[in-house]
Amino acid sequence: MLIDEIRAVITAKADALIRKDAARLETLLHPDFLYVNARGVSFDKAGYIENFCLSDELRFERQDVAELKVKASFPGFALATMVLNEKYFFEGRTQDAVFRSFCVFISDGGRWRWVGGQTMPKG
Repeated sequence: MLIDEIRAVITAKADALIRKDAARLETLLHPDFLYVNARGVSFDKAGYIENFCLSDELRFERQDVAELKVKASFPGFALATMVLNEKYFFEGRTQDAVFRSFCVFISDGGRWRWVGGQTMPKG
């Protein structure tokens, strides 16, 4: 089922971020990846991996997904919205936050890869 396949990618992405596993994240992101974080900063694939896995400025401790909704509106693409409940270390302190996220996935070589999205504070 599509929602289970997309949830598996999102869960693997969260695990890679928590473990700072750049090699795993590399396999989950499409080469044309584009992302805008909750502060409005845009990242390509290399920048995302650098900022979230290779840098020590930000360290995720938890990233839980709730309210996941998935649509396959176009052949080979899946659109997803979710709420992310996160705990992370940033700017010298641990923070708990809730975000709303929109993600686009593409079927690539028989597997789903994250190709883009945006995260924003949950209103």
